[in-house]
Amino acid sequence: MLFCSYRRAFGVIAKASAFFAGFAFNGLLMTPYIGSNSLRPAYMTSADILRFQFTLNTSGVLTILISVCTMLYCKFLTLFATRYALRGGGDAVEHAVVNLRREYRGCIYALTVGSQTR
Repeated sequence: MLFCSYRRAFGVIAKASAFFAGFAFNGLLMTPYIGSNSLRPAYMTSADILRFQFTLNTSGVLTILISVCTMLYCKFLTLFATRYALRGGGDAVEHAVVNLRREYRGCIYALTVGSQTR
C-alpha cells in the first residue's frame, strides 16, 4: 500500500513540475517594456531594462531546466519502481520502499527549488 502511494506521489510531483515549467516558458515569451510602452518606468534606462530582462530570462531558463529534470526523474521512478521491487528476494519490496522514500524527499526538494527559482 505504501509502495503505491509513493508511485502516485511521484506522478503528482511530475505533474506539478510540468506545470511550473509551462508557466516559466510562458514567462520567457513575455517581453516587458517594449519600445515606448506607457508602463515603462521613467527612472529605468535602457541598460537597466536589458539587465532586468536578462535576469528574468535567466531565472526562467533555470526554472524550466530544474522542473523538466524533476519531471523526468519522477516519471523514471514511477515507471521503474515496480520492477525494482519485484526483482530480488523476500525483502526486496521493503528495500524498494525505503529507497523510494529517500528519492521522494529528493524530488520534493527539487520541486521546491524549481518553484522558488522563478
